[in-house]
Amino acid sequence: MKQQDPHYQQYLSSAESRFAIIFGLLTVIPVSLLAASLPLLLSDRPGLVEVLAAATLAAAISMPATWYGALRPLLRARERADRTMYDVAESLSEGFQMYDPDDRLVMCNSAFRKMYSHVEHFYTVGRTFEEIFRDAVYAGQHPQAAGRVEAYIADRMRVHHEAPDEVIERQLESGCWVKITESRTSMGYTVGIRADISELKSREQALLEKEALLSSILENSPTSIALKDADGTYLYVNSVFEKRNGLAPGRAVGKTVAEIFPEKTAQMIERQDREVLTKKAPVIRELTIPKENAEPDTIVATKFPIMSVDGNVSAVGFILTDVTEARQREIELSEKTALLETVLETVPFVVVAMDNDGRITFASREAGIHFGVPANEMLGRTLAEILGDRYSQGIDDFIGEIRETGKPVNRPNHNSSVVAGKINWSIGSPIIRASGRTSGMLIIIMDVTEQQNALEQLARASKMEGIGQLAAGIAHEINTPI
Repeated sequence: MKQQDPHYQQYLSSAESRFAIIFGLLTVIPVSLLAASLPLLLSDRPGLVEVLAAATLAAAISMPATWYGALRPLLRARERADRTMYDVAESLSEGFQMYDPDDRLVMCNSAFRKMYSHVEHFYTVGRTFEEIFRDAVYAGQHPQAAGRVEAYIADRMRVHHEAPDEVIERQLESGCWVKITESRTSMGYTVGIRADISELKSREQALLEKEALLSSILENSPTSIALKDADGTYLYVNSVFEKRNGLAPGRAVGKTVAEIFPEKTAQMIERQDREVLTKKAPVIRELTIPKENAEPDTIVATKFPIMSVDGNVSAVGFILTDVTEARQREIELSEKTALLETVLETVPFVVVAMDNDGRITFASREAGIHFGVPANEMLGRTLAEILGDRYSQGIDDFIGEIRETGKPVNRPNHNSSVVAGKINWSIGSPIIRASGRTSGMLIIIMDVTEQQNALEQLARASKMEGIGQLAAGIAHEINTPI
């Protein structure tokens, strides 16, 4: 119950004491009259004076009761008003305190005392704001006062007296952040509200950290990045954008495209912006930018809408990526690839490339002839699928050895299992990327039937020549007598 709340009783006692003083003063008057009338009533001389004294005595006796009867309803009304105000203050989730016109504490609610629990004992009814605040500062309640205590107190007192409507944010010794607002009433009282904004400050700090991270990413990005509102005014540009367009730092923000770029360039940019605003979808363009006495630049311009909560486009984002070197490398790689394919198509032996699953990713023209299937129809299939019944254990062992060892495998002069009567020389090797990862294998098959036959004929010829020489020698010996 509120009657048992010591802070509430302290508050009521301060109010009741004022009424007690008033009631006491009003009681002194009839008591004084009574004291003056008693000698006359005790006198032996009756008359008008005695009558007046009797009347005064009667008035003195009845006056306190009369005044009390008149003041009692006022006292009760005041007590009800005090209780109502105290209940209202206690119902607030924010800290509440009130000072009288002499700047002395009248009351503060439980939320306030909980917020300032470390120095709660300083907040005693009747003490001045400066006395309480000074004690709290020296007790370490305000860590930001370190090293400048008196200056800190003076500044706070200035705001309290001269600018009560100024909003203050302070971090307390407990780590809690509070927002302080004060205002004056028409009767000269000062009312203070303390709101716990710790969660808000935490979110604010998290937001600042995210903004700093985003800013760091944008500023260190190798691409040009810009943001414009729906009217075409730049809201943000990074340093790469400024350097690429020859702009001084900060010059673009707050200006329109027409104020920064030449007329034709500005018209092109505005046309692209309108497309984004109309489609409400990203627009990606690859553009070739001519350069004097140099190869043109190739850039990819990406523009995208930034939607507001009502579904409208509130801004247009822009990312420009210079892909000149990448495109040049693609051209060079394409040319090298075309040259390599031309070479592989013209060599007189089989060339087949497979991925790690054994599916063919490249087959030369000669491979199509050798396996009896057009080269383009071999792509994406395995040799087992292509050869069917002609797929032999020898082929499987050859591929398996390459896969298991991860090293080149060389098989010279073996009979072909695919084409009867042919003698092949097979070479297989894993395909290893720059990262060291194996991505497949390469198989080269050369038909050496003619070379092998020629070697065999040469061997036979050499052998016949030796026999002939031997026979000639024998005949010579026979024809020569000893």
